[in-house]
Amino acid sequence: ALHDVAPLGALPGLVGLRLDRVRAGSFAALAALDYLADASFAGAALPDVEFLRGQVHLRSLDLADDQVRDLSPIATLRSLTALDLSREPVTDLRPLAGLEALEALSLAGVPARTAAPLARLVHLRELDLSGSRIGSLAPLAGLAGLEVLRLDRTPVADVSPLRSLGRLRSLSLRGTRVVSVR
Repeated sequence: ALHDVAPLGALPGLVGLRLDRVRAGSFAALAALDYLADASFAGAALPDVEFLRGQVHLRSLDLADDQVRDLSPIATLRSLTALDLSREPVTDLRPLAGLEALEALSLAGVPARTAAPLARLVHLRELDLSGSRIGSLAPLAGLAGLEVLRLDRTPVADVSPLRSLGRLRSLSLRGTRVVSVR
């Protein structure tokens, strides 16, 4: 099994990198990968993502099933169009507010309680909030381009803020508190 990713930092031309479930002591050397566009570290139990700060070319990032609590390094990734933070122990989504290029975002299983920081992500087409603690959909009302929304197993009871989402094509509400759609 791969335990030392430092030699990968010497490959400056890498644009794609998949290190899913790799348990390395440090990922710091990967900060040297200036042209990284697509990266996956799902299940790698990352202690932090500081090495990603400043990865200006990064467009797709998968951090599902890691241990990331601080999203502030991700706030600098303005080119991101796809981000998977499924099952991260994140409660503060504010660092995501400036990632206005995002088109696909998964926050499935994230313990965050408010979607307010997502209100500025006007290019979102797909959003997965399944298993999160987000109960109010009001912040999503302005996401006119949203096409797919997953709300399974959330405390959502009122879907009326979604009325303004004319492009919404797929809505999943399994296990929610929604009893009526008016």
